[in-house]
Amino acid sequence: MLLEKKNLAFDQIETLYIGGGTPSLWGDSGVTFVESEIIKKLPFAGQYEFTLEINPGAWQAENLRHWRELGVNRFSVGIQTLSEKILPFLSRAHNIEESYKTLEFLATSQINYSADLMIGLPFSDVEQVDIISELEKLISFHPSHISLYILTPKDNYKYIDNLPCEDWIANQYLRAAQFLKSKKFHHYEVSNFAQENKKSLHNLKYWKAESVAALGPSATGLLSTPAQKLRYKWHHDLSQCQYDTEELTSEESQLEQLYLGLRTDEGISPSAFFNSEYYSAISAPDLLLRWNDFGYLEDKGRDKNRLRLTSNGMLMLDSIMGDIFKFLKENNYA
Repeated sequence: MLLEKKNLAFDQIETLYIGGGTPSLWGDSGVTFVESEIIKKLPFAGQYEFTLEINPGAWQAENLRHWRELGVNRFSVGIQTLSEKILPFLSRAHNIEESYKTLEFLATSQINYSADLMIGLPFSDVEQVDIISELEKLISFHPSHISLYILTPKDNYKYIDNLPCEDWIANQYLRAAQFLKSKKFHHYEVSNFAQENKKSLHNLKYWKAESVAALGPSATGLLSTPAQKLRYKWHHDLSQCQYDTEELTSEESQLEQLYLGLRTDEGISPSAFFNSEYYSAISAPDLLLRWNDFGYLEDKGRDKNRLRLTSNGMLMLDSIMGDIFKFLKENNYA
């Protein structure tokens, strides 16, 4: 519908991600629906990444086998924590035994999968939950990819007064990054670590601001062409097939790509965002050199024409962006 309005059409689809809920609960009727309404009706590339989200305690082995027969070649499992003391505070439907059962099944079945863990959970400092111990347990089940998220609660969060302090969270994050890199997991995005050739190709499309088609309650997609960046978001109630759109201005698009680029290990080419005058200014001691002193920047010997962040820099990305916005404002950068 939106594509028709913009006189656009699907190209060869390179990734398919089914999640945002618990699709593993759909049963075989879900497999049949996806095959008939998506796989057979849309133009997929000869080889494409096909990810399915599953939650512990919400899957059946036979059903997962049917998904794999359909073409799923990557699973994403929401573990969140391996602490039996902390899990009850997360309002999750599964228990710790179901987490381990899921990990054991994925490992013994030699399935390619990603697992989610979270830092900064309520009471995790009081209970002395150590992220390294959790990661040691997790990697013993051979995930090829780990997403490590820092909890970002809303003001009305039930346990807002029981969260660890920022210094504790930062320490856990940096220790986790160092540990995972020692285990040959590459820190390729702020919250994501992958073994060789196991990056999430689907999520990379978001971080590179490429076109992403999205469908589902509150799902957000992007139509990206050389002439236009159009973001759209479906209403929560899909019965009316309504969505809101937002056309990004050139400036908004550039700033967003700056932020997204700095999130990844590819970084950015400063010349693509700043002309020579402004890049000379941003190279002044109060920015690049200061960031380097703080350990935010990768060694430029790797590529002098790109700006890449270390794990410490990724942790401090919001602060870095604040510095950039301040610089832009002070220099009246359009």
